[in-house]
Formats: sequence, C-alpha cells, structure tokens
Amino acid sequence: MTPNNAVFRQFFKECLVITKDTYDYIPDASAKYPFIYIGESSNTPNNNSELMGDIRQTIHVYGELKKRSKIDDIAANIHDKIGALKFAFGYNILIDRINERTITENSETTPLLHTVLDIYLTYTKKGN
Repeated sequence: MTPNNAVFRQFFKECLVITKDTYDYIPDASAKYPFIYIGESSNTPNNNSELMGDIRQTIHVYGELKKRSKIDDIAANIHDKIGALKFAFGYNILIDRINERTITENSETTPLLHTVLDIYLTYTKKGN
C-alpha cells in the first residue's frame, strides 16, 4: 500500500468515528449536513522511495452556516483524533502541524460554512 493510501485510509477510519457522514468524494445536494470529505493529498518521498517522506492530506468539513458550533466541534474532534495518531496501515506517522481555515460559501439553497484542515505529516515504513 502506498503511503498516501495508508494515510487516507487511516484518516477516513478516524473521521467515521466522528460522523458516519464521511465521504471520499463530494456528495450530491441530497447529503445531510454536516459532513466530512477526505480530499486532496500530496506525497513528497525522500529519495524517490516509499520508505520515508512527507504527506499533506486535506480534510474538508461542510455544514450549515447557522450551525457553526457543530462544525467547530467536528473540526476540534478531527484535530484531537488525527493529532494523536502514530500509525497508518504499515507506516509510522508523525503529525507536524494542522492548518485550518474557514470559508463561507453560498449554495443555491443553504448558506454553508466550509472548514479546510491541511494536515502535514512525516512517515516512515514500519520495520525501517
């Protein structure tokens, strides 16, 4: 399994504990708010190897603008769960930092709040 996929799968698993409304795609308009979307990722391996490197994984939280406290609670839970991780499917991981920004979005029906968590981590393959 690649480092990106290992981190993605572990983050997805952790977010499912926070809410069953966790997706690996942006759901259609019938989706219930709030929800989590595990989004973009990038991997910078050291020496073109999957043994060690750096990953940036983005997690999005979407919710109704008037329910900001619920969105903040979800983002805080993500910080706590992800920040405590040490392993991801065959890789040791160390969270370097989590950058957070919140954006208001106007949809056709409901004003939304969109929190974006950019998670930066380093990884090493277990056993190396």
